[in-house]
Amino acid sequence: MREKHADFIGAAIDVGSNSIHVRVARVGRPAAVARSGLDVLLDRSELLGLGDVVDQGGVIPAAAVRQVLDVLAEYLALASANGAQQVTLIGTEPLRRATNAGVVAAGVRRATGLPLRVVSVRVEAQLTFLGATGGTAPVARRERSSSAVRRPTWPAWVASRAPGWSRIGARCPC
Repeated sequence: MREKHADFIGAAIDVGSNSIHVRVARVGRPAAVARSGLDVLLDRSELLGLGDVVDQGGVIPAAAVRQVLDVLAEYLALASANGAQQVTLIGTEPLRRATNAGVVAAGVRRATGLPLRVVSVRVEAQLTFLGATGGTAPVARRERSSSAVRRPTWPAWVASRAPGWSRIGARCPC
């Protein structure tokens, strides 16, 4: 039986401290993804150093915003050319600290039509873990000293499409 989302292609773009990173991947059947990971179609980074920029003045100046918008336009075109059916834009540390992050996010939405979701430190760590593990959520394990099972508390807006791919939905609380 063929999986419902077997042919889904998604893209994530991370606006971070050092770079803007895009990854486009195809999701296969859950068993195949669990065995061999995502089928990555595109993985690229552009170094901008927004963390250092925010360190200097507490804001992301207009010239840096233009650079971000230029890179986002390029990455959105690449995601589309690679068949991405959904693109998620994530902002991390420099956007949490910049006093004009709201203005930057509004400019991104105007330019791209997509929201730039500025995530908390906790959510950033969870998404980093998912990325580092090929998208597989941690398995609950039993502690030796007790019979309690620890389960991770993932944000509700991170909804699993299939093992190996996380989709950020419209209910982002960030």
